[in-house]
Amino acid sequence: MSDLLVTPAVRPRLWVAGPVDEILAAAATGLVEAVVTNPDVLASWREADGVPPERTAARIAGDTGLPVFLQLRGPDRESFLRQAAAIRALDPRLLPKIPATAEGFSAAAALRDAPVLITAVATLAQAAAAAAAGARFLCPYFARMRDLGMDPARLCFEASRLSAAMELVPASLRTVDDFELALRSGSTGGIVFTGLFREMLEHDNVLRAMDGFEPAWTKCSGSILCT
Repeated sequence: MSDLLVTPAVRPRLWVAGPVDEILAAAATGLVEAVVTNPDVLASWREADGVPPERTAARIAGDTGLPVFLQLRGPDRESFLRQAAAIRALDPRLLPKIPATAEGFSAAAALRDAPVLITAVATLAQAAAAAAAGARFLCPYFARMRDLGMDPARLCFEASRLSAAMELVPASLRTVDDFELALRSGSTGGIVFTGLFREMLEHDNVLRAMDGFEPAWTKCSGSILCT
């Protein structure tokens, strides 16, 4: 397991979700720290690979060396604990992602030895419960909260002050602006789908500037800088 998951963030956490081939390509950039799933992602892996999604997750972890957060169905405490034990037995890099419910918080409290990700946190009270449970990571659904008339930026800011041992890594980031607002609001990173991950790495102004240098580069033929 990456030491970065058990120590405070020293760089922004870029975590990705999406199709397996796109995850592998994102991981190859060296920028991605973890892979995250939700039930839709798990179902798409099952349909594409024809094997249980935890097997696909173990393959991703083996190919990339990255931890993979697997969302657990639960819904009760004992089911969460049983499912968490099963994925960790398959590969220690498979980590539990648990919904923000009463049963989920109780399960997280019993899993303090693992870097648990509590997902779908919607209120500061739930964030406090996650901190009390010793959760390592907190995942509000950023744009989805906004769609419901809630203020995800305020939640991230206030929740980020609850515990130095708990970090905000929101999901449901639909645009680069969403990702940047989450950072400004106290998050240590974000969970993005692979399409948005690629979009984050490029900007039209940079590409135009690079194109503008092409005439100068043509005058440097023979240089190792152009090979």
